[in-house]
Amino acid sequence: MKRIGAVVILMLLFVAACGKENETKGLEESAEEVVCKETGGVSETVSEETHIKRTLEDGIEIDAEVINPLGRKAVPVYDINLKEFSADTARELLLPDEEAVVREEEGGTYVSTEEETLQVGTGLSYSVVRESVLYGQFTTLEKPGEQEDLPFCTLEEACRKVEETVKALGVEQFRLEKACTIDYKAMQEKEDTWKDDPDFVERVREKNYPYKGTWEPEDGMYTISLEILQDQAPVYDKFYTDTNGNEIGGYGTEARYTKDGIIALHVDGCPEIQKESDRWDILGAEEIADRLEDKFDLLIMTGDLKISEFQLMYLTALDEEGGLQLIPIWRVKTEQERTVDGIMELYGYNELPEAEREEVRKSFEEDVKDRPVEVSYTYYHAKSGEELLLS
Repeated sequence: MKRIGAVVILMLLFVAACGKENETKGLEESAEEVVCKETGGVSETVSEETHIKRTLEDGIEIDAEVINPLGRKAVPVYDINLKEFSADTARELLLPDEEAVVREEEGGTYVSTEEETLQVGTGLSYSVVRESVLYGQFTTLEKPGEQEDLPFCTLEEACRKVEETVKALGVEQFRLEKACTIDYKAMQEKEDTWKDDPDFVERVREKNYPYKGTWEPEDGMYTISLEILQDQAPVYDKFYTDTNGNEIGGYGTEARYTKDGIIALHVDGCPEIQKESDRWDILGAEEIADRLEDKFDLLIMTGDLKISEFQLMYLTALDEEGGLQLIPIWRVKTEQERTVDGIMELYGYNELPEAEREEVRKSFEEDVKDRPVEVSYTYYHAKSGEELLLS
């Protein structure tokens, strides 16, 4: 039975890590206003395709918005460098303490006090150390759509503060990707479960583990993510390994915001355009949809599946000489209904003895209730149509 419990826990962690829902409701307006001021406005879609609706052979539905700010003819390909952030600007905005220790090392500038750290180079990382670690334990409690205001400020105000800070650091094109509220009750409930862990109690006793004990209404947290853009198209934000084994980073910004303001800010990097090196005529969303037929022929279904979005975006890649480029790719968003019966059948849990089977089923019933739809993405080279193995 312990083995089954471990499997269930691992499955829940794996499933929770899959997919990334970007529900930001009306909050997107404030982020877009910040971008508009810098770039002169959000460009309108220039693609003739705006929506695709059809059914694939296996009954998989395509009812998808097509988002293409770049068009299909002569789409720019850019040579880029990674932006070098200014240590002086970062210190002024985030850690102005004149008594801070400053070290210049390979890879950037490191600034620290007893309570705060700041690293600045081609990326940026700032944290109020104890608070960042304490609150960082609860980021898994994020639920898309949880956007209630906390007592110390509204979620919109927190987003605006993060956006203003990122813009002041020199990031010119971005938009709000995700903003969530984690209230004090959720963190209190989670922390209370740790009290039954003898190792946790020992670490707290030795003061080697951040622990609050009693959470008050003003102790909630906002988690805020920004998406880097180029020509109003998103830039892929994750680290990946290309077909030649080259490791290439992505770009994105994440912040944690509490009653003390920004307690953690991480900017993974930002492309800095050097020149436009090429222009491509690319495949349209309809042509990418044609390529989905073969892919989903092999799919093991656990619930109804719908393709809901085709987004043209940029990916950082290496050119033939090893330099960095931004190239256009298509991102296809898939929404799949999650059902307990489908999960039980897919992973063979129906073969368990009845008592164990029912225990596993109950654990998945709660998980499916919290997240009834699995969101995932597939990616295609916009010129060749080749599927790209990105997460």
